[in-house]
Amino acid sequence: MKRAIKKGTQKLFLKLGYDVHFYATRDVFKLSNAETDKINAITKKIDKIHYGSFHTLFDGWINTDWNLKTKLDTEPYVIALDLTKKHPFRDDTFNYAYSEDFIEHLEQADQIIFLSEVFRTLKPNGVFRMSYPGFEELLKNHFHKIEYENLMFEKSRTYDLYGHRHHFTKEELKLLCKHIGFSVVEFVSFGTSNHNIFKNIDTRIEQANQNTFVELKK
Repeated sequence: MKRAIKKGTQKLFLKLGYDVHFYATRDVFKLSNAETDKINAITKKIDKIHYGSFHTLFDGWINTDWNLKTKLDTEPYVIALDLTKKHPFRDDTFNYAYSEDFIEHLEQADQIIFLSEVFRTLKPNGVFRMSYPGFEELLKNHFHKIEYENLMFEKSRTYDLYGHRHHFTKEELKLLCKHIGFSVVEFVSFGTSNHNIFKNIDTRIEQANQNTFVELKK
């Protein structure tokens, strides 16, 4: 019954243009020994991971999110994970990683943990492409009118409604990623990349002028 209510709520809000996330309790994310063995086997043949995938599941990738059911027998492979905890992958596992409109849902301290785990599990010279609503565009597009009523309205619309916690500026993200150890921090644009795997991978064209797009090389 609860699952039916959740699905019905998600469908209703998707029709209105909103993504609604239901966050699972912590015990859901505990992997069995059998699941861990399957993950180790899968990562020997798949070197790409998609963080915060939600409805967008890629074949040939490992897809992860809070509110999905782990599925490791057939593609698209899915792992239900709390990405603010240690990721269940060995060091130097992936050549490519991707996330779209995910990291802004994390508190700042959890963003540090997440990006550190991404770095740990990337292979040397591996690349992580990420997009998120940039703080610069957020200010320009939503908080340009400095009046209390407008600020409260935009806070509700841009933070509370979507569960957004922290938006990076480019300089802040670069500072953090360099501190973690990424060798290259390159800001790009929607659908463009120097890596074929990432060309035209972005799905939310409506966010093209609001999001920051970045590729991080280990």
